[in-house]
Amino acid sequence: MILSKFKSNFLVLILLFFSLSLRASETQILTSLEEHEDILRQSLFEASIYSCKITIVSPFISVAALKADGLIHAIGDAVSHGAIVEVITDYNLDRDQAGKLRPRSVAGRDLLRKVGVHLIEAYRVHSKIIIVGDFSLVVGSFNWLSAVRDSSSPYCNQETSTLLSGEGIEERIAQTKEALDKLKLVEEEDRSFFKTLEIAKNGNPKAYLALCKKHKNSLRYKEMISQSLSCFMKNLNSLGFMGNLKNLAEIAIGLKGLGVDILPQIFDRYDGDFTDFRALLAFAEHMVRVDMERVDEFLSNNVDGLVEAGENMCDELEALYELELYKTWSYTAGLSNGVSNGIVFDRLK
Repeated sequence: MILSKFKSNFLVLILLFFSLSLRASETQILTSLEEHEDILRQSLFEASIYSCKITIVSPFISVAALKADGLIHAIGDAVSHGAIVEVITDYNLDRDQAGKLRPRSVAGRDLLRKVGVHLIEAYRVHSKIIIVGDFSLVVGSFNWLSAVRDSSSPYCNQETSTLLSGEGIEERIAQTKEALDKLKLVEEEDRSFFKTLEIAKNGNPKAYLALCKKHKNSLRYKEMISQSLSCFMKNLNSLGFMGNLKNLAEIAIGLKGLGVDILPQIFDRYDGDFTDFRALLAFAEHMVRVDMERVDEFLSNNVDGLVEAGENMCDELEALYELELYKTWSYTAGLSNGVSNGIVFDRLK
């Protein structure tokens, strides 16, 4: 398990290095279909790696474009890794003369919503933009979610876009967002959900629990809340190990009451990460409140390598026993050759 996790993290580091190398250029002109396809996938990848928000402004939406080159899979993957994917499209441009959405647009919108995209319809949208976090901006003529993906097609046009990044990009992104904020939006029921989710992902457990209570009957929203947990854990690092665990436990307890189990994600996050017994006991202290039996099983599989010989283990064994983590306690005692269980029992009397 630890080796597999190491390989996975190593691959992410390689891809992250590739991502940073692309971002080093402050201006890049995109002219070919392949360049536009690559930068869209790259933008989704960066949003996935950094678990940040990506905004895609595309006046038209076509199911054929979304299915090309696994684009819808890339979008869903970004959402599953904690990114908020926001798509802004025009309300009228995909409609026929009778005001009805064309079938290709209906199917495309349904696909986007299915993978967890925040789809926003607005009036008089003709911009073609990608914004990734506060570090990448693409502006041009390419219709990101509807353009033909076959360069040999008679409907494939010459397109030009500019990728901007590097120093000063935050101000340009802020200006672009300000312009988008002035759009007249078609009211959507779920807009407040995504705004609150963004607050929650930045390390606010109360926002998480408020979302769960409000949308407890929505399987789609509960799945998205669960998926965004990886981003929440990253943003809680500033609170330190103890602060992180306390907030995670609160969320796990709240979600458990609503039928959402996030312990597997928490276990995966901390599997093989304990470097000393202090860290292991800190995890135990908070997580036993969620599910004592499963936490006991998880910790018993993570105690190897932490055991010290001799009476130094008495304090740790006593702490495990008082937390009622008997499986971990027994396994630890068995590994501690120099520790007499009788000594520990005497101290517990």
